[in-house]
Amino acid sequence: IDHGVTLAQQVAQYVDEHAPLELVMQPQLASVLFRFRPQQLATADDATIALLNQRIGDALLESGRANVGVTEFNGVTCLKLTLLNPTVNLDDVKVLLDLVESTAQPLLTA
Repeated sequence: IDHGVTLAQQVAQYVDEHAPLELVMQPQLASVLFRFRPQQLATADDATIALLNQRIGDALLESGRANVGVTEFNGVTCLKLTLLNPTVNLDDVKVLLDLVESTAQPLLTA
């Protein structure tokens, strides 16, 4: 459990410093809530960003490459990582976050 909590804090710091990802809240235990919000959608309304993030989660699940949760926090639709695997490290999660970004790119033009 300690590993998951520590990793969640590391991931949150990475997300907070890594545009176009946006940290939605500080981690609670081993969960990180974030959303993809690229610069070209900086002025987009919350409904547009919510739909994009829902589509990212759906596309990742449908592809079989990752299961990133989609949830809502204080009315904000976001993606959720639950970091409970003791063998996962920050570099592994960075690969997953890169996958989130690469999955989002074609959705921006659709």
